[in-house]
Amino acid sequence: MKALVTGCNGFIGRHVVQRLCDYGGDVCEYGGDVRHPIDAAGPVDVVIHLAAVARGDAFQSSPAAAYETNVVGTYNVLEYCQRNRARCVFASTSAVYGPRQSDDPIAESQALDPRNPYALSKYLAERICAEWARVAGGSVVILRLFNVYGRGQRQSFIVPYLVEQLRNGSAVRLENPDSIRDLVHVEDVAESFRLAAQLAPPATSIFNIGTGRGVSVRDLASAVASAAGAALDLEPAADCDSRPDIVVADTSRARERLGWRAAISLEDGLRRLVP
Repeated sequence: MKALVTGCNGFIGRHVVQRLCDYGGDVCEYGGDVRHPIDAAGPVDVVIHLAAVARGDAFQSSPAAAYETNVVGTYNVLEYCQRNRARCVFASTSAVYGPRQSDDPIAESQALDPRNPYALSKYLAERICAEWARVAGGSVVILRLFNVYGRGQRQSFIVPYLVEQLRNGSAVRLENPDSIRDLVHVEDVAESFRLAAQLAPPATSIFNIGTGRGVSVRDLASAVASAAGAALDLEPAADCDSRPDIVVADTSRARERLGWRAAISLEDGLRRLVP
């Protein structure tokens, strides 16, 4: 299998490239700007599309460029797939489901309600993928990633923020300590992309990529402190949201149709970050 990976230099991209190579894949790493037509040499069997703008501040400072990367960039990737008769695996996000207060795990059939620019851009890209598959007869696998964490992640994300604060002996400030998140290790995520790259469904398939287990942000901070052997100085934010958001994946479809399940527990994953 020959795979082209966009966003190959990003946090998830580096792990996906390594996982494909570990299994003998022929990988073409594409670090170009997907806002322009993809100029990588073909043919390839599959394109794993990870290139995206995910930072909220980027949507505030340069919204046109951010939307163009995530939406037009996805269209450009699909055009490349069509020219090369390649399948596409698209990295989406659980944020397309929107905020929820229900304890029930989120299934792929859940109504979508993107509430921030990043989530909206991924929702629009998903719609483009589905329409391309319908009209062009292409094959797209959409992976809705829940809260990915692991080595090499930017400090703006919750787990590396907690690790850094605890290492420095600084107070930990949590805006929504009672919100529930589904933390999935980046190595498990990389494996989901490897498996998805081998699928050849007739049109569009969508899978949640999470653990199916939720943890409050408060308990996550305690777990990081325990892994680091550090004392937790917790300083809740004054403007704490009184209605905690609950985001936990129903992963039954990924288990049954993709043959994937998260293998790394949160405790083990945190120990790998704070040895």
